[in-house]
Amino acid sequence: MADTLFDLYFSGKTIEDAQPDQVRLKVGSIFGVDTQTLDLLFSGKPMRIKSGVDQDTAIRYRVALRDAGALLDIRPHKSDTAQVGSNSDNQAEETLTLLPPNTGNLIDCAIAVTPAPLPDIENIHLAPAGVVIDESAPTPKRAIHTEGLTLAPPNSGSLEDCKQVVQARPIPDITHIQLAEDDATAPSTNKNDH
Repeated sequence: MADTLFDLYFSGKTIEDAQPDQVRLKVGSIFGVDTQTLDLLFSGKPMRIKSGVDQDTAIRYRVALRDAGALLDIRPHKSDTAQVGSNSDNQAEETLTLLPPNTGNLIDCAIAVTPAPLPDIENIHLAPAGVVIDESAPTPKRAIHTEGLTLAPPNSGSLEDCKQVVQARPIPDITHIQLAEDDATAPSTNKNDH
């Protein structure tokens, strides 16, 4: 993959929302060309600007032109003899080629997003402060009797009066229960052991 070479084509395409005049000036500055050459570059016809460059060089050109607002087409390198032998039937295939992995930039494929229009809120008004907006019936108040309740002073009292007293259960009679003898000393009752 390191030996793969590329051809760089430019047809005057610009990034959306880029100012065409500014892009022309920046591209002219990058290549150091006159107005006549710029007219050829921005003619709409793909012009090969570099041939047989490595991947890093192709990426540097693409980034430089993208920063200037222009789009660069990177194609696999074809020798001049292969291009002379191609006929007009292959021209459609030549424009529809896949770039090698890890080349290009997704900004070329970005879909323009049109902002959604704001809804009409002309008839919506803010109520003055203090106005009750909820017109549902109020929740009925509960009658809770608190006449017998008192508050203890702060930091007094404890939770001892909330303690639950658990009655101890009587221990059952276990005098009839015997412990089994150890397996090593116990006589064998298995018929297969004899």
